[in-house]
Amino acid sequence: MIYKNSLTFSVMLWSKALKIKYTYTPFFLLILS
Repeated sequence: MIYKNSLTFSVMLWSKALKIKYTYTPFFLLILS
């Protein structure tokens, strides 16, 4: 049960990180280009 909860939490963090990455990457590319 604890393992399942930590796994779900990791997936949530990973999806948040991906969302942030794909939200802000275009801005960084615009600044660098």
